[in-house]
Amino acid sequence: MMTRLRTREGLDLGYVEERHGKDVREGVERGAEFAVNAGIAVVEEDTLRLEDPDGFLFSNTVVRQIFYELGIGEE
Repeated sequence: MMTRLRTREGLDLGYVEERHGKDVREGVERGAEFAVNAGIAVVEEDTLRLEDPDGFLFSNTVVRQIFYELGIGEE
C-alpha cells in the first residue's frame, strides 16, 4: 500500500478488498479521508491517488494515518 500510494497510478481499492477484505479497504478509506477532504488525494474509478505535487509531499502523513486506522504499528 505504501509503495502504491507513492506512484501516479495510486492504490487499487478493489484489489485491496479482494486481497485483504472489506474491513481493510474501509480502514484505508477512513485513513485517507482527511487527505481527500484536504484536496491532496482523490478516489477515482476505485483508485486512491495522491495529487501531484502536494499529495506526494504529504505521503508519509497519509500512509501513517492509514496504518493507524488499520492498527498497524500499534504496540
